[in-house]
Amino acid sequence: MCAQDPVLIVGGGPAGLATALELARLHIAAVVVERGAYDDRRLGEHLTPAGMLQLTALVPGFRAVADVHGRSAGVTAYWGSETAHYTDYFLHPGQHGLNLSRPRFDADLARAAETAGAGVLRLASLKRAVRSQMGWQVRIDRDGGTDDVAVAFIVDATGRAATFSRQQGARILAHDRQVAVATFWDCADDVGASTRSLVETVENGWWYCAAVGPLRHICMFVTDDDLLPRGPARDLRGWWLDQLSRAVHMPRGLRDISPPCEFITRSARSQRLDVAVGSGWIAVGDAAMAFDPLASQGIVKAVDHGRRAAAAIAAHLSGDEASLEQYALQVEREYIGYQDTRTQYYGMERRWPRSLFWSRRSAGVATR
Repeated sequence: MCAQDPVLIVGGGPAGLATALELARLHIAAVVVERGAYDDRRLGEHLTPAGMLQLTALVPGFRAVADVHGRSAGVTAYWGSETAHYTDYFLHPGQHGLNLSRPRFDADLARAAETAGAGVLRLASLKRAVRSQMGWQVRIDRDGGTDDVAVAFIVDATGRAATFSRQQGARILAHDRQVAVATFWDCADDVGASTRSLVETVENGWWYCAAVGPLRHICMFVTDDDLLPRGPARDLRGWWLDQLSRAVHMPRGLRDISPPCEFITRSARSQRLDVAVGSGWIAVGDAAMAFDPLASQGIVKAVDHGRRAAAAIAAHLSGDEASLEQYALQVEREYIGYQDTRTQYYGMERRWPRSLFWSRRSAGVATR
């Protein structure tokens, strides 16, 4: 392959940017193609203390912006019983977590990648990729124009859609049908004073609430897609508030403040690709495998995959034909371990034996 050709990373989220940062550290040119300009609405992410340490190792000097992101002292979970279970972060290395305000976090990470030497093309998209003996010939649309360039390797960081990988013949294997319905709400200082994240199970799923800034919270309900209201006249807001009324421990202020009409519905299912690597390409982050949001490992996984994928790419470009398959095997083993842990956690909740949501998880039959 031509040494001067860069690695093309499709997707400018945390996984793609982590890959670009690590490739820059390895002195390998990388270009990130990001379809947005980091000004769209994206759901936040909870970052554990271990994740904070991984992030600062990738981006030395990274600091949470106090008036943008929310520091987290831990998690209070009502899961499996009415007794609260506490995870206190001051006992962990790093001593605090972070509830990230997105897309600000992604934008800051993109600037860090550019500072490290990677290129980040905003408002751009990959329109065509043709495999050649020397790498790939790709067409990129941006700024109203088209660029035809040669690249040495392609990284799929397109998230759960795994767009590029599927174009290469990979298939998504889904193992449940979860979705998350979220909204953001602003609150007064006394209402949003807690820096702990809250998780609470109810009959049809579970709730998550966390501060993502001094006065801003994200509130999210996780359920199965077929349990959502249906039909052209569906009242998603009314349904969401009805589910909220069944919770006991969600913040009292949330009940008094009507959420805005805009709700964000996103896939929250567990899934992986049947193959995470191919001839001249590799999948990272949620494109390779996506976890249940309960795991709070989205950013941690993105950073870890980015670093490992970059090392595998560097070895591959240097002639190591086994490096990509080794990465793929690691990803497969990681997903198997995750499934075992997830099964154990969902198995702890047995208060609603007639609930379709919980019975699916106890029986392990939530697969599409």
